[in-house]
Amino acid sequence: MGWLDAVHDEDQQVALNNWQNILTSGKSTAAEYRVRSRDGDWRWLKVRGVPIKDSQGTITEIAGTVVDITERKQLELQLHQSQRLESLGVLAGGIAHDFNNILTAIMGHCSLAEMKSEQAGKHLREIQIAVARASELCRQMLAYAGKAQFVQSQVNIRSLVDEVIRALSPTVKQNVEITAQLSDDIPLIKADTSQISQITKNLIINAVEAIGELQGKIRVSLTKAEIKAGHEKDYLGKIIPSGWYACLEVADNGCGMSDDVYNRIFEPFYSTKFTGRGLGMSAVLGIVTSSSGALQLSSKPDEGTTVKVYLPEQVRLKVEEMQVEG
Repeated sequence: MGWLDAVHDEDQQVALNNWQNILTSGKSTAAEYRVRSRDGDWRWLKVRGVPIKDSQGTITEIAGTVVDITERKQLELQLHQSQRLESLGVLAGGIAHDFNNILTAIMGHCSLAEMKSEQAGKHLREIQIAVARASELCRQMLAYAGKAQFVQSQVNIRSLVDEVIRALSPTVKQNVEITAQLSDDIPLIKADTSQISQITKNLIINAVEAIGELQGKIRVSLTKAEIKAGHEKDYLGKIIPSGWYACLEVADNGCGMSDDVYNRIFEPFYSTKFTGRGLGMSAVLGIVTSSSGALQLSSKPDEGTTVKVYLPEQVRLKVEEMQVEG
C-alpha cells in the first residue's frame, strides 16, 4: 500500500477509513488528511472518492477528486489560536478580578480588626467567609481543568439526582416547573458524590436562568444507556467509547442558544448574565471529562436546550475483576 506511505502518520487511519467506507457503503465519501508533497512539505488535501459500478452493481473502480485545502487549514489554525488566546485572557482576567475582590475584603477586615480589637471576632468570621470563597473558586477552576482531586466511591446516582431536585425545587421561581423521570435500573457508578451533585445542580440552575421570567418547564431524566461503537459523538465531536452509561439529561424550553453562545458556553467566566460568574458550565465539562464521561449539547434560539451527561458504569468491571481474581 505505497500511497499510504505519503500520508501523515496521524492521518493514515482517516485515509484508510475513507476508502473502506466507499467499498462498504457503495456511496461517495470524502475525507481531509495531510500528504507529503514532492518538495517535502505537508499539504492538507480534501479527497472525495466516487465508486464506479458495473451492470450488476459491483464496484469495479473508484474515481475521485483531490482539492488542496492547506491555506484554509492554516487560516482555521490561526483562528483557533486567536480564540484560545482570547479565552486565556478572559480566564486570567476573571480569576484576577475575583481574587482581587476576595483579597480586598480580607485586607479590609484585617484593618478593621486592628482598629477595633473588641470586634475582632466579627471580622475574623468575615475573613473566614472570604477564604472559603477563594477555596471554592480554586475548586471550580480545578474542575474546569480536569485536575480536581475526587474522593471516589460507588455511587447510587439515582438517589443523588433525586436529592438535588428535591433540594432545588422549593428555591425555583413559581413560573418554572421541574419534572423528574428517573429510571429504576440505573447502574452504580464510581464517582465523587459532591461533584455529581454539582453537575446536576449547575445544569438545573442554568436551565432555570434560560427560562427567565416566562412560564417554562425543565425535565430531568436519568436512564441506563448503551453506546455502540462509533454511533455517538460528544460536544467536541469526539467519538464516545462504547459501553453502558448512566445518562443524566436536563432539558428546558427556555431561550435556547445562538451559535456564538453555543460555541462559548463552556468557557470559564463566560456568562450571558450580567451578574453571572460563568463557572458553572465550565466546571460541569471539567468534572465529566475527569470522570471519563461524555457530554452532548443541543440548542436552538427560542427552542430550548438539552444537555446529556454520560457517566460510565463501573459495577460490571468490578464483577469481572472479582471473577478473574477468584
